Amino acid sequence: MNMHATATYRIEPCRGCSGQCPHALPAPEGFTRSIDAAVAASGWPVFLNDACAPRPPRHHEQFRIAVACCANGCSRPHIADIGLIFSQRPAVPESCSGCGACIAACPDKALAPGPDGAPSLDHSRCLACGKCIAACPEGAMTVAESGCRFMVGGKLGRRPRLATELPGLLDPRLLPGRVSGWLEVFIAGYEPGLRFGDLVGRMGLERVLALSLEYTSFFAATNKNSEGGSAA
Repeated sequence: MNMHATATYRIEPCRGCSGQCPHALPAPEGFTRSIDAAVAASGWPVFLNDACAPRPPRHHEQFRIAVACCANGCSRPHIADIGLIFSQRPAVPESCSGCGACIAACPDKALAPGPDGAPSLDHSRCLACGKCIAACPEGAMTVAESGCRFMVGGKLGRRPRLATELPGLLDPRLLPGRVSGWLEVFIAGYEPGLRFGDLVGRMGLERVLALSLEYTSFFAATNKNSEGGSAA
């Protein structure tokens, strides 16, 4: 996956998305293209060009979407308008040989020896990087949940803001609709000079999330209808 940039938005995948990083978790084939199509479906490119006319959009007005294939976040998802991190949460076995390979592999000290030899997991420290799963020589440590960590509203500039992470992991198949929904919320509340993180801070995360899900439902219904029409 290569970076895709236009005058109105940027999609920035990390090197792991194209298989160039040993820490990367697999991303679905065509994932960047599906996000690109979702941005177009939201109407954002046309909207921002019209809002900035007669001049072209400036660099800081581009909507930035960062995609990372591991918790290292080399594409800087924490300071993007929307940040996505592919993740795997481990299912800790009730019993195992107690070799400690998973504990040694965890860079965040989220695993510790349990009283019965099996590891215990500190969920508050786990970043769902999947390293413990890959390190287990017996296959006892398995994947409990996989998907994307989803964060919104990060930015740099005069008043920097770290993105707010939503709870849970999101199925990558649902991400295009989510991205389109968040962009449509931004369009509805847009003002010149306003960044997406500013809008989230002003309206509140829960309100923006509720509105984005309404737009997401419309996006899903529209896509379903168009797919049905093309199949016919």
